[in-house]
Amino acid sequence: LCVLARFSYSLNDIFIGRMARRYGQVEVAAFRGVSLGVSMAPWLWLVPAGAWRALWAHAGALSLTVTVTAVANILQLRAVRYLPFGLRAALMICTMAACSLLIGWGVLGERLTPLQVGLCVVLVGSGVAVALGSHAAG
Repeated sequence: LCVLARFSYSLNDIFIGRMARRYGQVEVAAFRGVSLGVSMAPWLWLVPAGAWRALWAHAGALSLTVTVTAVANILQLRAVRYLPFGLRAALMICTMAACSLLIGWGVLGERLTPLQVGLCVVLVGSGVAVALGSHAAG
């Protein structure tokens, strides 16, 4: 399921990279949200009913998260319109991994095992490898 979701995200990023150069930031962010919602929403049927009840118990935190994410998506799409796709993808992967680690450690008190640290290095390293070479926009 995780691999399928990552594949959908990757396809979405490819198409959004082209759209971001042609359309306004609000249109691109709306298309990105709708397309990801359509491609991933069917998987929500696999979520147990108890998890949905637990989610609604935190409606305020959910609303804040959705709002911050929407603003961040618009700002990110505004910034990456000027970057070649390979570099854009590498920066996004590296920053998502780093921010997830920092939030997990600082807010949730999570600790990584040596295996997880190794996999993080592979993830960031693969993002850097993608950015190598010529990435002429156009």
